[in-house]
Amino acid sequence: MRFAATRGAGFNVIYAPGLEELDDHELADAGRELMDVLLQVAEDTGPRPTGDSLFLVEALVSLAHGYATLCTDGFFARGGYTVDDIADRAADNSRRLLATPVAHH
Repeated sequence: MRFAATRGAGFNVIYAPGLEELDDHELADAGRELMDVLLQVAEDTGPRPTGDSLFLVEALVSLAHGYATLCTDGFFARGGYTVDDIADRAADNSRRLLATPVAHH
């Protein structure tokens, strides 16, 4: 969240439509490595089916992207929050999410 909020480059850049057509193996490897790290974080929180871990990664990415977008859009400016304050909120809510049993359809 902190990286995306301070540099303006988040998942919208990493996974932008059309990037796969660039045939950039380095970029593709970086995206895969990021997803591998995120999947490992989800799997390290406890045993669950791989599909549930992938669903958890989706939820964590959504949470981080949402906080970063709200931060850069000025949503938190009225409260006087710093990027570090917002990153702490994102981390706290990520921990809550990781502690919640996965329930999806």
